[in-house]
Amino acid sequence: MRHLPRGARCRLHDLWPVYLCDRCGHAGRVQLVSPRSQEEEESSMIGPSLSAIIATIGRPTLEQTLDSILAQALLPGDEIIIVRDSLGDPDDTQRVAVRVFPYIEQSNGIIQYREHAGTDHFYGVAQHNAVWRELTADYILSFGDDDILCDGAWARLRDAIGEERARVVLFQWMAPWREVLWDKRELIRSRVSGSCMAAPRPSARDIPAERYIEADFDWMVQTVEATRQGPLWVEDVIVIARPELREGRVASLGPTRCTQCQRIIFREDAVDGVCVLCRTPKVAVFPVAASSDPQRIVLVWPAAEVSVSDVTRGYRNALVRAGHTVIDFKLNNRFKYHAAALRSAKQDAELDLSRNLDLLSREATEGIAAFVLRHNPHQVVIIAGLSFHPDGLFYLQRLGVPTTAIFTESPYNDEQQRAFAAIYPGMQCTTNDRASAEADGWTYLPPSYDQSVHHPVPPSEEFGCDVFMCGTGWPERQALLEGVDWDGIDVRIYGHWPTVKPGSPLYRHVRWAQDEAVLIRNEAISHAYASAKVCLNIHRTGEASSSVNPRCLEVAACRGFLLTDDRPGLREMFGNVDVPTFDGVEDLGRQLRRWLKDDVGRRRVAKQLQAAVANETFDARVQTLMHARQPQLV
Repeated sequence: MRHLPRGARCRLHDLWPVYLCDRCGHAGRVQLVSPRSQEEEESSMIGPSLSAIIATIGRPTLEQTLDSILAQALLPGDEIIIVRDSLGDPDDTQRVAVRVFPYIEQSNGIIQYREHAGTDHFYGVAQHNAVWRELTADYILSFGDDDILCDGAWARLRDAIGEERARVVLFQWMAPWREVLWDKRELIRSRVSGSCMAAPRPSARDIPAERYIEADFDWMVQTVEATRQGPLWVEDVIVIARPELREGRVASLGPTRCTQCQRIIFREDAVDGVCVLCRTPKVAVFPVAASSDPQRIVLVWPAAEVSVSDVTRGYRNALVRAGHTVIDFKLNNRFKYHAAALRSAKQDAELDLSRNLDLLSREATEGIAAFVLRHNPHQVVIIAGLSFHPDGLFYLQRLGVPTTAIFTESPYNDEQQRAFAAIYPGMQCTTNDRASAEADGWTYLPPSYDQSVHHPVPPSEEFGCDVFMCGTGWPERQALLEGVDWDGIDVRIYGHWPTVKPGSPLYRHVRWAQDEAVLIRNEAISHAYASAKVCLNIHRTGEASSSVNPRCLEVAACRGFLLTDDRPGLREMFGNVDVPTFDGVEDLGRQLRRWLKDDVGRRRVAKQLQAAVANETFDARVQTLMHARQPQLV
């Protein structure tokens, strides 16, 4: 649009102009245009033709991308090819075509539409490679459907190219969490990408799909090398990624949120503590809620779908019961997606993902910045954190979002947890082990149980047995159990026990299904605790630990009978109750046979244990967690 504007301050300051239209009042992509002579108008129509490939999976931002293209000064010879990834829902593909059709009509044929079903879904590589040879313009660009072109971007590119029609042009690209992509005129991985490049058509080539995440950078380097001369660097921001997040650009001091209008603004916009948008006299850094007020919390789930996921679920349920709104950032699902994409790219269904964990962790985690800006939480809570890539924590620090890490692997992974905490010094850290908490100055959150899951239930015939145990088959656990004489004892073991093979005395006691150990659902665990005569717990060894594990509390809450190895934390957790314990393999065998004969004694101890942990719930831990952080006003 070229309506005459009245001045309005750009939400992203001086990076590109945005104005309110005098005629329609629209705060959209209208450009301030100075009157130009006829000679200037005619000369502006001379320049290299430009082609752009827009790979789309039908994101909601597609229309904004196309609006930004129609706002450019398009010339005859320019081409815009929208390529839909049609490897998926046919109905969705049809909907995308309907969305694109009005833009095709408005562009007088410059915008075209294609469909291409590649062998994978990642990053539009197959879609780019399918169509670039059709293009006839002087220069080729490649975008996604979550990129927008700045006002005047096309004209700025033509000016930069000028008469040099053989050099690659590298321009600035901006994401919500980074003001500009590159700060040095060097081809450095992760600092430049294919989204920054306009390539002369004779030098264009396929994106090397087999390189997956690194393909974009490799493609750019190969294209630059093909020109036999260095790139032309343009400092202007030409493209902004993820237009739905324009409001949330990170300023040097971090964003703030107004207590009244709840808009994310820049700290320099809060003049003397007054919001420039609604004139509210107080502007708060995240969060705006007091510790007793309901909050909006982004909960980062761990990548591992084992017991730590049950801990996450317990905290989630407690936060909801406390009146907070919880928004899940499922790291486990993101890991699965990127693992599948990596296997597809390398065409190796049996690919050893352990060699690519850093790559998978980074790709699964990096969406946290956009996620946080989209949902505007008062704080982010990360459970475990060992699979949450440091880049994600860096983004949260830059955004200034209050963040809490609930560490669950002390003391076994204290070194990694300390390194994680050091990335964001302002982050609140808690841990499950008292000794570790005291050593590092963190908040101690003892193990807990979820009363909505762990409570007394009638015994179940399915789980009826003498001895029940669930957990991971750590070497020390396996060695201990293999030394016990199980003759005449019905023992059932659930969990992940990969080193228990045929021939092991434990093999017949581990629950198997198609050669895989059976994982018992957390929702069914109460029936297992209630149905077994003895619930056996073995803590991990190898590190000095004082606290008990969650299983001790879960068994007690379900009024099950607990037999466990000793820990100093047992006295702290259970007070004066004499918790049945064992010391070593021989004593374990003796204690098992003793208690299996004493039905009355087991019931008495089980009731005492249940009463002792009545207040050791996730609800109590959430109260501690939420009162540990107070809002900060500026």
